[in-house]
Amino acid sequence: MALTVCRDILPVLAIALPAAALPVAQPAGRDATSFAKIIEKAGQYVQQFERAFSVVIADESYTQDVHVQGDRSAVRRMQSEVLFMWLPEDRGWLSVRSVLIVDGRRVPDSAARLERILHDPLPDRESQLHRLAEESARLNLGTIRRNFNNPTLALQFLDSSYQSRFTFTIRAQDREQRVNGVLVQKVTFAEVQRPTVIRDGDADLLSSGALWVRVSDGTIVRTTLTLTDRRTNTQASIAVDYRPDAKLDMWVPSRMEERYSSRVVEDHLGALDGKVGRLHEITCIANYSRFRRFETSGRIVAPK
Repeated sequence: MALTVCRDILPVLAIALPAAALPVAQPAGRDATSFAKIIEKAGQYVQQFERAFSVVIADESYTQDVHVQGDRSAVRRMQSEVLFMWLPEDRGWLSVRSVLIVDGRRVPDSAARLERILHDPLPDRESQLHRLAEESARLNLGTIRRNFNNPTLALQFLDSSYQSRFTFTIRAQDREQRVNGVLVQKVTFAEVQRPTVIRDGDADLLSSGALWVRVSDGTIVRTTLTLTDRRTNTQASIAVDYRPDAKLDMWVPSRMEERYSSRVVEDHLGALDGKVGRLHEITCIANYSRFRRFETSGRIVAPK
């Protein structure tokens, strides 16, 4: 049967702009000087990453698995090219997915579409990137509309424009460990300032998570990002692993796992009215390969 849900109660997750700064929290159970050095190194690494990783295109293998309580699952598999671009003027990441194949069927006229757009003049480039981002978002399965599933998003929180919006903590129980073959320190973060980076319409959604930072130089090899919207009974999490890439001579995102869950009331009135609703769960796995830089002149403008 067809599943219909009132859009008035669907969570819509979107990126907002940064606001003024707040102090960074002191660590728990660790020398403050050592903590400050770790955060400083990580911040410097993120700024280097922003310069080195823009403009980059990668191949993406993306699987979406949706399960609705009491109903069967739906699965969608996509092969895409993904553009990663840091926008200095906006202090944020732009990622645009150009879908090539959906469930084994090739999308017409999709080959090298990103390269063609990036070669176009700036006004055409902006509108085409906007249309392409909207087109790929329509292929997302499930009732949770989202535009923040960008593997590099959590790195942004350590950028100088964002860092003081969060508290960063090294917990006493989080000792140095090896992740992806390197010695790292786990640093937890929590957003403390409004408006928040991720929002549901006009509602603030406070982000939290963790960063695994290489002790020697601040390289970030793993990130997690979580948030909860209690108004719509929605939870979301994104975990990303990084690996070294010989061609780009830097660490790049290798795998992203997204998990979303929401209690959705299928009511034509569009009101919860104390009803619990059926559990909707979405799991998405993305694997990235064949990273290559695209050299272009001119300023890139983010789609509005």
